[in-house]
Amino acid sequence: MDPVGVLAAVVALAVYPGGLFLGLVAAAVASPAQRWRPRGWTPTAVAGIVGAGLAAALLPLAGAPATALPGSGGGAQTNLLAVELLLAVAVVIAVPGSWTRLRLATAAAAGAAPLALAAASSTFALPAVLAASRPGLGAARTLAGAALLLAAPYVVAPAEDTAASAPMLGVFALMAAVLLVPPAVLARPPVVVEALAVLAGCLVYGLAGRVVARSRLRILIPFLALGLAGASVAMAAFAARA
Repeated sequence: MDPVGVLAAVVALAVYPGGLFLGLVAAAVASPAQRWRPRGWTPTAVAGIVGAGLAAALLPLAGAPATALPGSGGGAQTNLLAVELLLAVAVVIAVPGSWTRLRLATAAAAGAAPLALAAASSTFALPAVLAASRPGLGAARTLAGAALLLAAPYVVAPAEDTAASAPMLGVFALMAAVLLVPPAVLARPPVVVEALAVLAGCLVYGLAGRVVARSRLRILIPFLALGLAGASVAMAAFAARA
């Protein structure tokens, strides 16, 4: 086994973009009560945190070591389907109680939008999905990222009293950042600069989420997420036919 690849795996899981970095992202999106007085360290919450950390470690942020993992040139390690499955398992394990039809539909739509991008790009490799340049795919990626940002608080809301809430919300935010920021932009700044920019964006996202949660607009959020996800799927289907 390649020792360099093993070291890259350890870094991805423990430091960046999983582990420590995900912890910082979670702190950025969490409420003050969650940030300083984390509650609900149950076995299911810990399992959810582990799943979220594994999903984050596979995201192709600038300088992420996932592509250096042992395997087929990094394609398997940056697999969109793997990221979504890990996050879905984390959410299913950590979110307590029964799921309403609207919550199920919102979660399914948010997950379907990135998968439609993969189908239009004919690959599950995230770097290739992000770099695909067919007409309409750029707009579809933007819509999918926006849908993830809107859907995330509603999907993980039942787990807000557990320690897994903020890490799961953080992975949604990181996935959205990967989709919203063009690959050419991601490749320009140094890793530290991009990491700080992502953290700043997550902080703004967390603040905006708390403002919306206190307003009457919160009841519209899942429907907006469904609409954006549907539009993204439609744009991806159009791009696939182009």
